[in-house]
Amino acid sequence: MTAHPITYLPLPNGAQFIFTPCPGTKESSLE
Repeated sequence: MTAHPITYLPLPNGAQFIFTPCPGTKESSLE
């Protein structure tokens, strides 16, 4: 796991998948 609170994953379509892990719950949002 990374120490960063937010992980940016580049998508093939040019957009970015922002994965923000929360205490007890994992949330993922597309921008």
